[in-house]
Amino acid sequence: MDSRTSTLARFFPLLLMVHSIALASVWEINVNTVMTAAGRKLPHPTSAQPAFYLPYVVGYQEIGSVSASAKKLSADVPIEHYLATALASQGYLVTHVTGTKLDPPPSLLLIFRWGHLNSHIYDDQDEDTGATNHHYNERAHQKAMLLVGVKETDLFDDRMTKRDLVSSADDERYYVTIAAYDFATYYTQHKTDLLWVSRMSIPQQDLELDQVVAPLITTGTPFLGRETVDPQVIDIGGPTGKVEVGPTVVKGTVTPDAAQPPAPTPAPQH
Repeated sequence: MDSRTSTLARFFPLLLMVHSIALASVWEINVNTVMTAAGRKLPHPTSAQPAFYLPYVVGYQEIGSVSASAKKLSADVPIEHYLATALASQGYLVTHVTGTKLDPPPSLLLIFRWGHLNSHIYDDQDEDTGATNHHYNERAHQKAMLLVGVKETDLFDDRMTKRDLVSSADDERYYVTIAAYDFATYYTQHKTDLLWVSRMSIPQQDLELDQVVAPLITTGTPFLGRETVDPQVIDIGGPTGKVEVGPTVVKGTVTPDAAQPPAPTPAPQH
């Protein structure tokens, strides 16, 4: 065996390990909650003084370009249970629905969305400079910046943390969002009065939505309905096993078809 072959044999396990690390998923979860002026006036609920809500499940949505590698959430993943459990731990409880009666009357309408976002369309090369130009779906890219918590001032901030935050909006991402609206305004006037939006997302990488929804919701739980001055980027290191979620502690449950609120005009966007 020549010296070059011997050297390769010694370092081959190390090369495999480095390759494995390079391909490993990075579990950095972006969390942010924005509040409106009306939302800031509301006290955060507690177990002693909970806030009751009516859930409205929009469910899975693709934003931007559809990716062949992104799969919808499997039917056996109990995401609504995860959401109800997380919200209950923060003092938000589901109201009972009996026929057309809501007991106790909810103060909030919570709209749940989850899915995949891909703002990238295509790349081309500048003939003069050779630089690569990235082309994006503008609407989807704006949504991506909201997901990671980019503010307009961040676009002109040269600090490394801000540059990293802005560039993270280029990633394909899985997301879960909860938007809170004033129930009375929505139900009686067919208008939307947004109070707050909590957004949780993670770069797609080689992950599937089934793997990430529970960690997304768990990581975002302390920030539900609590305004984040700066977006949070939380490295959870990756789940080491099956994510277990405890029993749901709620006042009652409701399926999307059990009590449909009047359709908003226009539909809520967040």
